[in-house]
Amino acid sequence: MISLISLDLSCFNTSSLIKMSYMFYKCSSLLSLNLSNFNTPSLEKMDYAFSYCSSLRYLNIDNFNTSLVTEMRKLFSHLSSLTSLNLSNFVTSRVYQMSEMFSGCSSLISLNINNFNTSMVYHMGHMFSECISLVSLNINFNTTKVYDMSYMFYKCISLVSLNILSFDTKRVEKMEYMFSDCYSLESLNLGNFDTSLVTDMQYMFYQCYKLKSLNLSSFNNSAVQNMDLMFFKCKSIEYINLFNFKDDISTKESSMFSKI
Repeated sequence: MISLISLDLSCFNTSSLIKMSYMFYKCSSLLSLNLSNFNTPSLEKMDYAFSYCSSLRYLNIDNFNTSLVTEMRKLFSHLSSLTSLNLSNFVTSRVYQMSEMFSGCSSLISLNINNFNTSMVYHMGHMFSECISLVSLNINFNTTKVYDMSYMFYKCISLVSLNILSFDTKRVEKMEYMFSDCYSLESLNLGNFDTSLVTDMQYMFYQCYKLKSLNLSSFNNSAVQNMDLMFFKCKSIEYINLFNFKDDISTKESSMFSKI
């Protein structure tokens, strides 16, 4: 409903609601949405629920019960006018899908999701991609089941630092474009990363202009098939530790250090 500007749902009884998938999808003219009255003890699906509500400036979901939710893919994707989001009440212990959850939230300045339990999540691809105004991101993820981290922080151009020491990457297979176009990122500690199953690292640190040093001593690239333009235009970088990289760099990696 692309012309809908306001919506009053105060009379809704949602106590038996199981699925919210696509509920407000592409309500692109909606300016505010107060769902503080929603009682959702049975809710299981939230994928695309608010996706592409591009004019939404206020969203109140403070009272949501998400304890049974398994699907949050693209939940807030492309809420491009939203500057803040309170998810302190979210219980995510059953969620297995978080891909593109916040992708395209281009006005979001900070995000605290330190409370998220991600122990069941297997897909985090594009999770924060194109959050171009995001300066602060507070996460403490359990990633033991995650296999896809591709484009996870893609085009987070305002992010200055990122603490992902909690990440366990032993099952991850895809890391392409993971930090690509993080123009402002000055430091990044990946010394704990296990990359033994990763097959794709192309464009991984592409155009990280301000990154000065990079510790990749734990990286194992034995399964990697593509490292093309991996460090392209990392023009401030002075030191890269590739201690565990294999010696036989193939033609697939011929441009990995281009324009450093």
